[in-house]
Amino acid sequence: WRINDYVAVGGSISYNYMRLGYAQKFGTTDLFTPAGQQPDATTQLLQDTLGDLRLDYVGTDHGLGWNLGTLITPHRWVSIGLSYSGWTAPRFTGGVEVRPLAQPDVTPAAFRDMAALLNYKLPSKLAVEMAIPPAVMGGINFHPLPWLEVGFDWRLWLYSLYKKQTVTPVYEAAAPGKEVVTAASLSKEKNYSTSYELALGALFRPFRRRPGIELMAGLGFDGSPVPDESFSMDTPSMHQIVSSIGGRATLGKHWRLGVAYMLIAYVPRDITTSKTSPPTNLRISAINHIPT
Repeated sequence: WRINDYVAVGGSISYNYMRLGYAQKFGTTDLFTPAGQQPDATTQLLQDTLGDLRLDYVGTDHGLGWNLGTLITPHRWVSIGLSYSGWTAPRFTGGVEVRPLAQPDVTPAAFRDMAALLNYKLPSKLAVEMAIPPAVMGGINFHPLPWLEVGFDWRLWLYSLYKKQTVTPVYEAAAPGKEVVTAASLSKEKNYSTSYELALGALFRPFRRRPGIELMAGLGFDGSPVPDESFSMDTPSMHQIVSSIGGRATLGKHWRLGVAYMLIAYVPRDITTSKTSPPTNLRISAINHIPT
């Protein structure tokens, strides 16, 4: 909605279907020992007999997302944008299977029956929380010359609200046995920090008689919100330095062709203070090439 020549406001509502799947390796003793208790002889015997366990999970959720924004154009050569997107808290619910890693012939159903003989009950589902935090975004774009535009964007992700990921096992009420796998043993401390992203870009129109030919370049930084203590391989977040180049051309009245190349350098991490179970102490680095 353009209020006047200088100010416009807008918003959006989106429907999102989300699907989360992962596999995780557990020590049998750890999985079958309630948080805060010592392992008993039965769980130790299971560990010696079966080895480690693999948990496979797929969950889904759906819901609404929204954002509000404004565009301010005080002069023809400058525009300023501000935006806010709301917090959403998906709760992925889906079936879970547990099987011994060292004995692939033992199916999840057979392992469930084996646990029942020892008076242990395995969960049939998991409910996994994974917060998507609110974000505040802004940008300013300068158009000082017909052949030049320069833009600066920033984004603040309020991940500091994400303190803990709660994973709740769901059991069949009618099934017998002791519910030893608890939310306390599956849930994970996150203690994320606020994440920010900065980006600077420029657009050039090098040919006065062909204004439809445009060349672009950009540079950015995206900070990871994940501290060393809660870093895990299901969210291997790292600081990113992003550079990109591209070009596009208008072909006739109805077509535009664009090509671009983006290079993302992930700042190496050397983690020695992990508090996950088991610890995720590691050295990690990466480079990503994205032609489009």
